[in-house]
Amino acid sequence: LSLNSEGQQEDLHALQALGKDLFNNLEAEFFTLEDKNLSSISTAIENSIKHIPETVSITFCLAYFKDEALYLFVLGEGRVIIKRGDKIGTLLEGKKENTKLNTASGLLQNGDTVILETNKFASNISEQHLSESLELSLPSDIAEALSIHMHEKGDGDQAAIIVHYQGVVKDTFEKAEDEQDMTLAE
Repeated sequence: LSLNSEGQQEDLHALQALGKDLFNNLEAEFFTLEDKNLSSISTAIENSIKHIPETVSITFCLAYFKDEALYLFVLGEGRVIIKRGDKIGTLLEGKKENTKLNTASGLLQNGDTVILETNKFASNISEQHLSESLELSLPSDIAEALSIHMHEKGDGDQAAIIVHYQGVVKDTFEKAEDEQDMTLAE
């Protein structure tokens, strides 16, 4: 999340309060959803940002992981990229002139690395530096490699979240119990 004042000068505390309210509203909306899907989460996000004044620009990226499914949401100029195998690509990107929520969904594979980026992060970190850092396997190592380049420009709007997907762990305990019951019944 990145909030910036356009036109009127919102003070830093006002922007922080708006951001905190956004997250509180989203938490309240999200956790009451019975069925968490692309449509219902989109509605929750849209309800959560209603209090943001038009004078404040918002960059908001959200990812929701459900089993192997990945649901993505970008409002403003955010971007979501993925590294799968040796390939790096953009999954979803928002544009400044588009004020609507952008969404996408798809299935993940073991070893996928997903990065949610604010526009300032995406514009300040070169593709070469991003590609080099994604050669590392741990998100903490990737973040450390990228932080060097982030600090070259003292821009507080630079933010990213790095997630390395390792797959869904199946509950084998229940299966073993079921198999034991079947053996006893025979």
